[in-house]
Amino acid sequence: DGVADALESLSGRELVITTSAAAEPFQRSHLKTGLLPHFSSWITREQYPREKPHPDVYLAALERSSFLPEEIVVVEDTPRGIQAARAAGLTAVAIPHGLTDGLDFAGADYVLGSIRELPELVSRL
Repeated sequence: DGVADALESLSGRELVITTSAAAEPFQRSHLKTGLLPHFSSWITREQYPREKPHPDVYLAALERSSFLPEEIVVVEDTPRGIQAARAAGLTAVAIPHGLTDGLDFAGADYVLGSIRELPELVSRL
């Protein structure tokens, strides 16, 4: 809940999806959401060697980006994702939900209660 509104609020920023899903199932499932137009690109499982908690997916994103690590904010919903982002030297924001509520997100720079809080946080960073 609130994803479309948050993405709309972040329009004009470069948004990239990093996923452990393979390209075909990723595109099949995400095309149905109507959210992909908010993102400039995505990195799928075939494009990096090791899965989270290794930082490889985020290092791949950094290689393709013109941004410095301190200019990037990663949004994650799992502790493994937070660990990967921090290992890549990136600011990590946790937004637990569903199955990840109650897990330990102590490694996150920020823990939000809802994605609706994300645009305000990003504007402050």
